[in-house]
Amino acid sequence: MPIKDWNEDDRPREKLIANGPEACSVAELIAILITNGTPERSAVQLGRDIMTLANNDLINFTRLTTREIESIKGIGTAKSSIIRAAQELGKRISASSFGQTVKLLNSKSIYELMRDLRTLTHEEFWALYTQNSGILVRKTKISQGSGGCTKPDFKLILANAFEVNATRIILCHNHPGATCYPSQGDINLTNNLAKICNQLEDLTVIEHVIIAGDSYYSFCDEGLIG
Repeated sequence: MPIKDWNEDDRPREKLIANGPEACSVAELIAILITNGTPERSAVQLGRDIMTLANNDLINFTRLTTREIESIKGIGTAKSSIIRAAQELGKRISASSFGQTVKLLNSKSIYELMRDLRTLTHEEFWALYTQNSGILVRKTKISQGSGGCTKPDFKLILANAFEVNATRIILCHNHPGATCYPSQGDINLTNNLAKICNQLEDLTVIEHVIIAGDSYYSFCDEGLIG
């Protein structure tokens, strides 16, 4: 039955207007985004199909690719583009500090800032730059690799530090679908960059956090740096 023929209280848009978005299920929110369904499937049913594809997990939802979304009958380019835009907005909102000063004082605060890396299916390597007070002055994606491999450029890491007059560098990358424990390559990379910074005035590598799913590994907490 098309949504327009449903009881008004069961229509997602009307439910949102009357009771707020909190009253809607994820499938209903997706239905509002994509506006309409097909003769065979209502927009809400398509929303349920999308969440079934994501195993009813919002983290998995953010990982769905355009090809996967469009594999659902009734979802074409227009609808998949809307869903992909919603995914990206959610990631950016999650990463936003809402205009507040960000202080990175421990590994947990770094994880909270960078936890969106857990949703990625490829590896990304970031550098976070702070003053001695721990106030974040810049965060920059240094490199990105297919699958589980990326090679950061030391020159780019240092150039960003000099540009914002940072005194401390925090490294952060993800292990997609894998353990958060560092590889020997991760350890060597961190040690090599730390040695370079030790030869410079007022610049120190203070931390390296590896994120995998809901877990993270801190070089500082484990005594591998500092």
